[in-house]
Amino acid sequence: MNLTRTISGADRPQAPIQMVAFHPDGRRWAAAGPGTVGVWDGDTLIGEFEASPVHALAFSDDGAQLLASPHRIDLERMTLSSRAAASGRFADDAVVGLGASGGGQELVTSVLSPDGAELVAVTSFRAGRGPRASSDRPGDPEQILVLDPLTGAVDRVLFRGDGTRCQAVAVDALCIVAADVDVWKWSRDGRTVEPDVLHGPAFQVRQLRFSPDGALLAGVDAEGMATLWETASGTQLARWKAHDDNALVLAFHPNGAILATGSGDASIGLWALPSPGASSGTHPEPTLLCRADDLGGFVEGLAFSPSGDRLLAAVDGVAVFFTVDTDSAT
Repeated sequence: MNLTRTISGADRPQAPIQMVAFHPDGRRWAAAGPGTVGVWDGDTLIGEFEASPVHALAFSDDGAQLLASPHRIDLERMTLSSRAAASGRFADDAVVGLGASGGGQELVTSVLSPDGAELVAVTSFRAGRGPRASSDRPGDPEQILVLDPLTGAVDRVLFRGDGTRCQAVAVDALCIVAADVDVWKWSRDGRTVEPDVLHGPAFQVRQLRFSPDGALLAGVDAEGMATLWETASGTQLARWKAHDDNALVLAFHPNGAILATGSGDASIGLWALPSPGASSGTHPEPTLLCRADDLGGFVEGLAFSPSGDRLLAAVDGVAVFFTVDTDSAT
């Protein structure tokens, strides 16, 4: 298997980027950085939007929207919609726009569901500023909420408590997951009151991703470790040293059998994964298929094309395309 860097004449982003995504049609793609989201059709920039913050970038399953969480872009009209308060602070039971001097729940990270219908937000209490601001810390300073992305209304509270700082969240058709060190899993149907706990990482989880069919969940952490779980059972299938530095991002190949990981060590690794249920009580390490080294900077975003023959990466703030030769991968 090989990764070959592609030289292209694309009108690439001028501002530094941190996240990338492919449209289901395989032609269009998106990139996001601090305050800006761009959409391309092949080599041509077709739309650029001011959007801050952007915590996660993905196209909706039907391809009609770009989900630049917590914002949404209608690709037919090329219009961005978001609530101003979504980039600010949250009250206990509703999203509110508080002034700079008011204390409240501040957005840490968020992700939109694949259908764009739900916004999962992780919030943390931040004391107000100014001579009249109250710094009283609530008993439950950390929250994980499910919101209506159009109104900002809280649909349900997944977690309220202390002693955690989740920085990674992911949503698929059936599950919501969030991680500090351990991974918590809830069902999207709202029936789960207490989350299932998936153990594994010893350091802060940087990113979580579901496989295309939802059968697998993968995470990477600050020690450069990658962990693979069977989603339904929570069984850990594998845990291995993927990088020598902070492992920031990952992406599943469309075939679900290959995982790409990217790191602060300026490298990308492609790994062949064990199948769910095939571990028989053991924890086999995935096989390294190939590695692209010395890329020139941090790898902060990864996305496979729908056909799996291209890999798009955000490397040192620049969009970089690779051709993926999977002929030797089975």
